[in-house]
Formats: sequence, C-alpha cells, structure tokens
Amino acid sequence: ERPAQLQTDVCPQQIVRDVRDLFADRLAKDGIAVRTDVPEPHHTGAFDPDGLHNLLCNLVANAADACRFDQDPDGERHTITLRCRRGSKGETILQVSDNGPGIPADVNGRVFEDFFSTKGTEGTGIGLLVAQKVAEDHGGRVTFNSPPGGGTTFTATLPSNGRQATDEAG
Repeated sequence: ERPAQLQTDVCPQQIVRDVRDLFADRLAKDGIAVRTDVPEPHHTGAFDPDGLHNLLCNLVANAADACRFDQDPDGERHTITLRCRRGSKGETILQVSDNGPGIPADVNGRVFEDFFSTKGTEGTGIGLLVAQKVAEDHGGRVTFNSPPGGGTTFTATLPSNGRQATDEAG
C-alpha cells in the first residue's frame, strides 16, 4: 500500500534499460536472452520511477520463471523482450514478452487474483497484483495475451498526462 510518488521528467525507456541491466546476468545464467525495444524518440512524463521499476521487475521475474519452468526439451532458446513506446493517443505502453509455455487457458482468468500462483512454493502470488496496482496508480492497467501454443505478453498502458515531452537524451 505504497502511495505513488509521481515525479516529472521521468524517462520510462531508461527504466526499461535499468531493469534489463538488473536481470541480464541472472537471465544469462539460466540460458535466457533478454532484449529491449525502446524506439526513438524517447519521452518523459510524470511517473513514479520506483513504481515503474517494481512493475517491470515483477513482470520480468514472472517471465523468467515461465521460461525456467518450461518443460519442453525441444523448445527454442528462451527470450524475454522489454518494450516501451508511445501509443497513438500519447499513452505510455510498457510490455514484457516471453516465449515460454504460455498461461494455460484454465487459469488465465485468475492471474490477477490475490495470492494466486501456479509456481507452488516458488511464487507468492502478489507480483501481478503489484504490477496492476502500480498501473492503476498511474491511471492505467495491465493486460496480457497468451495465445495457444505458448508465449505471453503483459502490457501496462499508462495514459498520457499531458506533461509528456520528447526527451533527446536516451
């Protein structure tokens, strides 16, 4: 129940890169590639940088677990991709995608429930709740797509607050 600490001139693309760097060594040890897709121009806005960091860390940790627990011995090398872009209405769109086994259809309606986890003792069931809370604190939401056959993309859409501007540094 941490209140959002919005700051102006926060660059979400930099937070994406910071989270990538934080997880890069751990993911490499697990044989998981990590990529970023943060097209130019970068933008800034009023965001809670610690909140966005937590949101992305929770989504990346879940993606890493999905890849680590993938039982398909013939599967391709696992990859996690972090994206940040502006939508057509100026909103900030953060995505974390993986090419793991995907979310089974029988549980995908429960992923945002309190303490729900498919990881047994490995998971607490609060990571996606944290991500959803951070998005809601910014006036947005988190959704996901996990098509049959594998892979999952979680998308946090944070609406434009009218204070976003192009940031030439990046």
